[in-house]
Amino acid sequence: MTNILASMKKLFGRTARTRFIAVSEKFAARGLDVEPINNQLTDLGDALKKSRTYVHSFSRNTFQQAAAPGEEAVKRADVLVNKAREEFKYRQIGLAVSIGLIGLLMLATYLKLRQMEK
Repeated sequence: MTNILASMKKLFGRTARTRFIAVSEKFAARGLDVEPINNQLTDLGDALKKSRTYVHSFSRNTFQQAAAPGEEAVKRADVLVNKAREEFKYRQIGLAVSIGLIGLLMLATYLKLRQMEK
């Protein structure tokens, strides 16, 4: 019984759910698409409710079958969070490169105008 409760807390505890919610809000504030992460959070909540009903069967196999979709939802949410982080880093690098190129073009235009004035 303690193993079932421990796995419930580990996989579906408030910490994982709270962490995904916080990350989702942070990514939304940065302008990233968080709908897939939110969908996984919904799946996680559904699996948590279902596994809570199956925990009363006191059968480890029955509980594991009910908890499996939740475990998969946690794994998929982790993958989506990592993808979102990579996308944000890619956007940051692209922004820095474009700002640098625009700066170089501005400098070249300024120097060309100074040359034409002389």
